[in-house]
Amino acid sequence: MEQRNRSALVILAHPIPGSFNHSAAEQANGTLVENGFAVQVHDLYAEGFQPLLTQEELKRRFSFDPEIQEFGRQTRNAELLVFVHPDWWGGPPAVLKGWLERVLRPGVAYDFEGPEFSKKEKVPLLTGKKVLVLCTTDAAQNELLARTWRESILAYCGITHARVEVLTDMRNSTRRQRTRWLENIPGYVKSLID
Repeated sequence: MEQRNRSALVILAHPIPGSFNHSAAEQANGTLVENGFAVQVHDLYAEGFQPLLTQEELKRRFSFDPEIQEFGRQTRNAELLVFVHPDWWGGPPAVLKGWLERVLRPGVAYDFEGPEFSKKEKVPLLTGKKVLVLCTTDAAQNELLARTWRESILAYCGITHARVEVLTDMRNSTRRQRTRWLENIPGYVKSLID
């Protein structure tokens, strides 16, 4: 029996190379590769991703931008999606928010179906995908951010098998604590792929 290729997509949104977020993305990527995944890693800042959803793109509900089309293809093909970002003002950085707005669009993440000139029903298109979100924050807690990922973003797209890890009090964390957090990432990944 031929083994199916497993693929994953890692989206990193942190502007400083060498940051903890970069290390977390590398750890997730390494674990996926060790477990037989073909991984596409995108550092949105390093790649200069354009986050603005234009009026034309919004109206037509489709992007002609080849980069957005490729992200849509990778999202559809990936078994597992990993998002790594800091908490900035209670949410992800603008570059990742823009990625979500431009990529998780009709035809990729959801669609609307029904007879013409009638009320359309939303149909999620990413059902069956698995997602790991790793978020760092200086706050003592941020359950709202985790809930936003689970309920407002992932569930809307049909994703129910997700793990959202918010790593709190980052500014005051010790080197030992950060090392432990990095050591936990393979377990987070494996919990979604086993």
